Amino acid sequence: MPAKKKTPKFRVQQGYRKRVPNRWRKPKGIQSKQRHNIKSRGARPKVGYKNAAGVRYLDRGKFNVTVSSASQMQAIDPKTQRAYIAGAVGRKKRLALLAIAEKKGISVGNALRA
Repeated sequence: MPAKKKTPKFRVQQGYRKRVPNRWRKPKGIQSKQRHNIKSRGARPKVGYKNAAGVRYLDRGKFNVTVSSASQMQAIDPKTQRAYIAGAVGRKKRLALLAIAEKKGISVGNALRA
C-alpha cells in the first residue's frame, strides 16, 4: 500500500499578516499574484494533490468507523478499523462501549471524552 502524500499548507493570500485569518479562500483579485500562479505566492488546492485510492480515508493506517451501539462495536475489526463513538451517545453507554473496545483491543479515536 502506498504512503500518504504530504500536501502543502494552503493559505489565503497574505495569510502571514495578523489581520488576515490563516485559512484558505480562492484568490479573486484581477491582479492577484496567487491567482496567476506565481511560484512564490503559495500553492492552491488542485486535483493533483489527491492521495492514492487505497490510502485516501485512512487514519494511522486504519479506516474510521462511527459507533453508537454495542453490536456495532463488536463488528469492528481491530486490525483494519478504528472506532469513533458518536457524539449523541451518553456517558453511561460511552463507558460501556469503551469497556468493550478495551476488551477486544480496538483503538478508539475520541476516548478522552468519556
